[in-house]
Amino acid sequence: MSILKRSLWFIGVLLLFLTEIIALYAQRDDFNIQIPPPSYPIQFVEDFANLLSDAEKRMLEVKLRRYADSTSTQIGIFTTVSIGNISIEEFNYQLAKSRKLGRKDQNNGIWIIIAQKERKTRIGVGNGIQEIIPYYETQTILEDEMIPFFQKNQFYEGLDKGTETIFTRLLGQFQTNTKSISKMHIFLGLGLGILGIILIVVLATKKDEPNDWLQFETKKHSQSNFRGGGASGSW
Repeated sequence: MSILKRSLWFIGVLLLFLTEIIALYAQRDDFNIQIPPPSYPIQFVEDFANLLSDAEKRMLEVKLRRYADSTSTQIGIFTTVSIGNISIEEFNYQLAKSRKLGRKDQNNGIWIIIAQKERKTRIGVGNGIQEIIPYYETQTILEDEMIPFFQKNQFYEGLDKGTETIFTRLLGQFQTNTKSISKMHIFLGLGLGILGIILIVVLATKKDEPNDWLQFETKKHSQSNFRGGGASGSW
């Protein structure tokens, strides 16, 4: 290959590389949605999409503030016109980093997010809340209590109903059949006992074999879920 051809090839590769870099920088604004800085004193209702009337915002703000004052759990409502090209889960993570709801030692903040343009919503819970309100319950709250109202553009009604259900769940006031729960606990205990015996036998028979699979599973599940939990939906 002549010097001229090599030079042209090098220039072509360099131009291709620069094009990719420019494209990435051009997309960066789409992925880095600018979340407005938090207000002081803290506001529990931030309606940047103007989905609520002033009276509705005040009612929700008073409701959430009273709840925060009587418990250590803080619930925030955040509406935005658009989340751009990022997922609502990533937006939740960025918002949580910006606002830091809940007590640091308990990680018990909760976010309710509405993205108007994308017609998406999310209940994001801190790690301290996940055992009390696991994924399937936040999904149920969204689908049964909130989204039906959002479909009718009744955002206040959906948010009011959703927060009431969250209050009830955190207070443990769901009505359940205690006999059914007792039976479930008995069967669950027996099942776990049998599973434990089987696991001990399997590990004993494999003691001379490599246990890379066990090490991998342990490492994978031991990572802290610093993004918290929750569920997302759309309407």
